Amino acid sequence: SFKRLQALFASKCISNLNQAQSFYFPGEYSVDGCFRSCYQDSVYRHCGCMDPQYTRKPGVKSCSFEKLACIGEMTARRGDPYYWSECRCGLPCGEEEYRYETSRAMKILTQNIHQTNSSTSELTSDIIIFFSTVDVHAQVEEWRFPVSRVFGLTGGFAGVLLGASVFFVIEIILLVVRIALIGFINKDTMMVRKVDYEG
Repeated sequence: SFKRLQALFASKCISNLNQAQSFYFPGEYSVDGCFRSCYQDSVYRHCGCMDPQYTRKPGVKSCSFEKLACIGEMTARRGDPYYWSECRCGLPCGEEEYRYETSRAMKILTQNIHQTNSSTSELTSDIIIFFSTVDVHAQVEEWRFPVSRVFGLTGGFAGVLLGASVFFVIEIILLVVRIALIGFINKDTMMVRKVDYEG
């Protein structure tokens, strides 16, 4: 399974069908369905109808046999819809992918199965589905810096800076007070010495 982050990030994933520019296929959003829908829009603009091979927009008629030449000309000229600038098909925000394996084996008929109708048993087949493993792999996009961590770091740095600023101001005030005290003490000492010299 895949979980992607939305709008602000490079993936720009699609979370619902309303965010897709056009999507005419049943079921959940898919990149392939988005490109095919974009292709149908281009066919409609050029030929006035939509390709009967794919699902159409409701209310739009499919192209008749006479219009197939128009579709072929448009496709030959424009190429693959993947490279069209107007087709903006992001990845789905949530996506599940299943890995499967198939194998075939000859069916062995038993006596207690399909005894009443042997012709029916020849036309049927058994399909067995099982999980070869129960391992689940998930790829999840996450913020490299979550919002909580951003606020935490901001608060920490602000605390350090404010603490440093407060101590700096206090030290400046103490320095001014000490300089003033030293100045007054020296002034009084000089006056006493001057009086002694005059006396």
